Amino acid sequence: MDSSLYALLDTTIKIGLGAAISGFTTYFVTRYKNREDAKKDKQNWLRENKHDAYKKLSRCIMSFSLDGGEVHSTFDDFALLSECALLTENKDLIDELYSFLHKLEQVNRFTDSNALEDKAKAEKIYHEIYSQRLELVNKLQEDLARI
Repeated sequence: MDSSLYALLDTTIKIGLGAAISGFTTYFVTRYKNREDAKKDKQNWLRENKHDAYKKLSRCIMSFSLDGGEVHSTFDDFALLSECALLTENKDLIDELYSFLHKLEQVNRFTDSNALEDKAKAEKIYHEIYSQRLELVNKLQEDLARI
């Protein structure tokens, strides 16, 4: 009777340990797989949203012009630029975009003024950033290519 009790107890312990090991292994493998899937989903989401935001920003950068003494900018607020800043880790690119936007805002302020000096300053800054816009668009495309 004692040996059958030990055999039953031994079998119970072996089955219990096997179930515990199997349960822990399943838990950790599933958790790892879910984390990897979440990372892939996040990367795909970032890739798509970064592409859309950069495309919009590139269009905005390329579309500003001096018409009749006024600068028409399709992004007077920081919303689109902030969206790009949230989606990229390239701090140099963010700094250049903010610098570009700051200069564009200066051009807008100077063109709103009635003074001839301000109009001349606006035109000077405009010509500086007009050549910078192609460089910025190329940098946006390079950053997109690294995704």
